[in-house]
Amino acid sequence: MNERRVAVTGAGGFIGRHVMSGLRSGGYQTIGLGRHPSDYVDVVNDLAEVESLRELFERNEVGAVVHCAWTGHPRQSAHDFSGQLSSNVVPTANLGIATGLAGVDQIVFISTGGAAHVGSRVQPPPAYGWAKIAAEHVLAATAESFGTVLTVLRPSAVYGPGQDPDRGLGAIAVFADRLLRGKALEVFGSLDQSRDFLHVRDLTDAIVRCLSSRAPGVFPLGGPEDVTIGSLISLLERASGCIADVRIVAVTGLDRTAVHLDSSALASAVGWQARTTVASSVKEVVDELRVHVAG
Repeated sequence: MNERRVAVTGAGGFIGRHVMSGLRSGGYQTIGLGRHPSDYVDVVNDLAEVESLRELFERNEVGAVVHCAWTGHPRQSAHDFSGQLSSNVVPTANLGIATGLAGVDQIVFISTGGAAHVGSRVQPPPAYGWAKIAAEHVLAATAESFGTVLTVLRPSAVYGPGQDPDRGLGAIAVFADRLLRGKALEVFGSLDQSRDFLHVRDLTDAIVRCLSSRAPGVFPLGGPEDVTIGSLISLLERASGCIADVRIVAVTGLDRTAVHLDSSALASAVGWQARTTVASSVKEVVDELRVHVAG
């Protein structure tokens, strides 16, 4: 049993559930925090009060926090900067201050690699990506003030079993669900767009390695390969046995045409490497969603 107790925010969400499972398998004692009760949420807490968080961390002798909690996604949040500020950046600040006051050793923050890009006065950046970077800076300030180790992970497009297509987040889950339901697949711009899709189990492995090594820094995390949207749809057709009705729609300005992240810094720091290819794992996602659709 690992002696450090780890608190996970957003423990009831897609990434949070996998992180909780991965930590438990690795022998960590865990405390799941979330906005709503679930099998992975031990404490209902919306990160709105510094003092209640500080008391929670002190009472449970929490040594590290993995911060997964977040609301919204790039397309849904669009340019709602004030909404992202109040819903995500302020709660992150509360969390950072509470960890400092409670003497927590380390924060691992799940930021974004794919949704953070520079905008302009004509076309502002997505509020989601802006808020993630703002939260990084807030946590860096509190970590410097309190002496906390801060690890920021910037993953590419994360996918895997348990991702909810109804949230509209994650091309693999959304496309697979629509394919199984006989609905058209809407592609923004071009089938030649590419992503280095990152399986959630590889992300969880990175988190566990960063906790065990207490590695500080900001680390991009990409998947093991670049996959075009056209190739992804072909893989989904093969896994599902369905033929896709693909419709190209106008770009929104909120999506990058290509995302490829250099993971070499994390590989050097903790020996991590993404290993799960889309071709080897997409059927697992399709089969799980097939049960969901049938139900």
